[in-house]
Amino acid sequence: MKQLGVLAFVVVLGACSKQAPKPMDPNQDPASRAAVEKLEGFRAQVCACEDEACADGVRESREAWLAASYGEATLSAEQRRARDAANAAFTECGVKAATPKRTDADQAIVEMATLRDQMCACKDKACADHVAETFAAMGEKYKDTKASEAQIKQASQIAEAYATCMMAALSATP
Repeated sequence: MKQLGVLAFVVVLGACSKQAPKPMDPNQDPASRAAVEKLEGFRAQVCACEDEACADGVRESREAWLAASYGEATLSAEQRRARDAANAAFTECGVKAATPKRTDADQAIVEMATLRDQMCACKDKACADHVAETFAAMGEKYKDTKASEAQIKQASQIAEAYATCMMAALSATP
């Protein structure tokens, strides 16, 4: 009986001395690391996009992954910061990819249209001369710019309207 009591004591002591397993450190948890790496991967993909269609495709993939997998990860403070930085960069790059790129020819057309409007507002020769000087400087600035057929047509239409307004301003009586 004494042996049975000692045996029971040892079993109880052994059971009580076992510690509950420590929760895994999120920095060491493979699922947590993989989640942050996946988000950073989506960020890299969208930042490499050159257009909105590409960004939309990456965004859809990311949303599908988030819905299916992301809820399982427990992140450390450090990983949450990395996640937040990746999400912010993802958003910024997505917006950038969706914004059409303006070429030099596009910018020249915008400037031409502005100068056309200024010329059409002129009521005398002095004003027309001033706008004409600015127009000549703009022409020099963009002299080596390559333009598409559509851009050339648009620039020609603007130039015709500019010339009509210039003639009206130069022939106005002071």
